[in-house]
Amino acid sequence: ERVLGVMQENVGANCRGGGTASGGRSRAAVLSWGQDASHLEPPFDLVLGADILYLPDSYSALVDTLDALLGTDGLCLLAWERRSALEARFLDRAWERFEVCDLCQELDDAARLEFANVAIVSLRRTARHLEA
Repeated sequence: ERVLGVMQENVGANCRGGGTASGGRSRAAVLSWGQDASHLEPPFDLVLGADILYLPDSYSALVDTLDALLGTDGLCLLAWERRSALEARFLDRAWERFEVCDLCQELDDAARLEFANVAIVSLRRTARHLEA
């Protein structure tokens, strides 16, 4: 609840009235992986997730949820502290539905060293995924 409140404050501070300079809408909300997300009114152009890979048993449900949330041209950015070799299961599952790109390679050497234990990835649909 506290985290959601902070997220909502940040959205409010950066997107007056829930809107953005480009005319889009932004909001922060709670969603349990695998549950119906229609109340959030997807699809979305951008989904952000931070530190959400802590339960390996939920990886499949997380991928299903991201699949339900992202629009055809949508982008998902995820970041998490690496804790387990099991996180590779999430990436394997995500690869079935999205192009997975390791964004840590984009960081300069100093940042890669400072955040060596952090994973940052993007998920995006490609023609291969849209045809499946």
